[in-house]
Amino acid sequence: MKQKQILTVLFCAVSTTFTVTAQTPPLLNVARVQVKPDKVGEYMDAEKQYSAAFKKGGGTLRVFYRSTAGNPFEFLMIAGEPNYAAHDDKSYYAKGATEADLVRMAARRAQCVDSVRLTYERAQPELGFSPPGTPQPKTVTVVRVNVHPDMIQQWMATVKNELVPAWKKAGQPGMLARRVEYGGSRNQFTIRVPLSKWADLDGEGPLVKALGQDGAAKLGAKLSSMSNAEWLVYNYVPEMSVLPPQ
Repeated sequence: MKQKQILTVLFCAVSTTFTVTAQTPPLLNVARVQVKPDKVGEYMDAEKQYSAAFKKGGGTLRVFYRSTAGNPFEFLMIAGEPNYAAHDDKSYYAKGATEADLVRMAARRAQCVDSVRLTYERAQPELGFSPPGTPQPKTVTVVRVNVHPDMIQQWMATVKNELVPAWKKAGQPGMLARRVEYGGSRNQFTIRVPLSKWADLDGEGPLVKALGQDGAAKLGAKLSSMSNAEWLVYNYVPEMSVLPPQ
């Protein structure tokens, strides 16, 4: 019950710590990959090769997660891009590997995958927070939210002005948000929060601590009247990932 109490009011993940500036928020290439059950190991090896090429070619953010509450054969890949114009140039992969290597890697990966859903999403720094020095969490709770089209601005204002302050008051380590721009509906948002241990899902939730039972229930009802969501948990996969230099 506690997971839904927390996440019903969380309603909205990524996936790593971003440095927020006054400039345009980061653009994210997000892939949800369904892997064949008997090909998980080979798929992971193939993606390690892609990550090596990505890093060699100048890429700095390519993070992998594996679902642990949901489809256990789903992987989530989130890669940072400077802008859409980068697609008019050679990709980081093409800069870090030969054409023959890329063909071989693509063929190997294709044999391991049942389906891929690719979206381009924009970080929403005003809908979250990430204290300086926050480490990459080993496990994250991810809430995917579909907001009613006529309530997007109201929902965003509620998250910004009510949910985020409450989450901070509860002493939580961070909360990141992003929104789909291409590849899906623009009323789709994702919020990601660190999960330090599964025991945190037991007992009284952080928002109850911050707002009390009545306050948490009211905020949850307000957000749920504007959207619907699914709640997932992912484990970070460091051996497949590329992170910016510290």
